[in-house]
Amino acid sequence: MPATVVLDLVQDARIDIDLTRTSVERTGYIKNIDTSGVPATIFARATALPDLPVKGSSHPYYTTSLLTRYQFVTKPGVNNKVWFKLIYETPQFRNPSGDSLFTLERHRRLENVTTEKHPKNWADITVSWKSPTNANFSRPTHPIGLAYRQPLLVLVATGYIVGSPPAEYESAYRMVNKTTWHGYPKGYWMYMGADDKTEDFGNSYSVRLEFETKVTEDWSSYGRFVDHTTGLGLKIADADALALKNRAYAYDVTNKNGAVKAGLYDLAEFNDIFAF
Repeated sequence: MPATVVLDLVQDARIDIDLTRTSVERTGYIKNIDTSGVPATIFARATALPDLPVKGSSHPYYTTSLLTRYQFVTKPGVNNKVWFKLIYETPQFRNPSGDSLFTLERHRRLENVTTEKHPKNWADITVSWKSPTNANFSRPTHPIGLAYRQPLLVLVATGYIVGSPPAEYESAYRMVNKTTWHGYPKGYWMYMGADDKTEDFGNSYSVRLEFETKVTEDWSSYGRFVDHTTGLGLKIADADALALKNRAYAYDVTNKNGAVKAGLYDLAEFNDIFAF
């Protein structure tokens, strides 16, 4: 007779439920299994039976708990029978409602940059010079770069996903948010990338996602016209600078007289891809 799996005995079954995790032990036995030979070969045959739930599968009732371990025992004098426990656990970061649950970390810091525009209104920061001894001798006024501490906010999301991570976790690298996300408008958040790890042959993954925002401005790039005869940047009219500053992020190029603002990063709907 073929080996048969009998599941869900009452004896020694156990369940442990708290606010975030559920641990279940299902008990049963396998009858008509060849118990000759060393234990390793007996248990290898047991795990190969098609009726035995596979590791990584969900509990039939407590679906947020996954089968993580087998325990097999034999008993002296009992041939052709193996007892087992199937141990299901809610993985860390798993939401008891069934959705993926992420823990979020925010890291705030200041980054050293050089700027030629004032952060309040993007007005040119310029410098001029006249000789202190010769009123007729001067140099052209031109923009000057000053050291500036740019605020930077880093958001790190760590979580657990049953199955493979969504394909968008790969394709959305270097994209920015299409609509308001985590309190900042379009173009302010950039998706910096992901790390993932599986410990059950690809049945589930622990993932780490990272995002950055410059807080006071979006991810547009800015440049000015440079006079090739002098090597100096030309002054931008205050109204043109302010118009560029106030223009919402767009995946295109905007020119004003002597200045350009370009959105170099494509947009993605973070609210759909990153639902946390």
